[in-house]
Amino acid sequence: MQEFKGSTIGKHVIADIIGIKNPKNYDSIETMQKVLHESAKRAKLTVLGENWKKFQPQGLSGFLFLSESHISIHFTPEHNFMWVDVFTCSGGNGANIAMDYICKKIKHDKEKTKIQTIDRTIKF
Repeated sequence: MQEFKGSTIGKHVIADIIGIKNPKNYDSIETMQKVLHESAKRAKLTVLGENWKKFQPQGLSGFLFLSESHISIHFTPEHNFMWVDVFTCSGGNGANIAMDYICKKIKHDKEKTKIQTIDRTIKF
């Protein structure tokens, strides 16, 4: 894989949150809206809009459109698994702050959860 050299323009933090404890507690759009909005607020990110989908019999997906980029979440309660994606192009530590808050609010197996931070760059 080719390594890009250039200017970092954003942070992309992705998490595979595994071993969700009491998954029914998080299988609600209203609950997860509060978590994602509060994560954006704490990170000083600007929410422009959002879109949510509740699946039957369980599960959900949600997306916050940010002026700085986005926060998304996909939850499969039957597998006790949640994918979270926070991307910001505003500089600073906003993506990490938002992800830290989300991970603190979701009770899960911290040993199995995987979080990655990627510097997004423009190649010159």
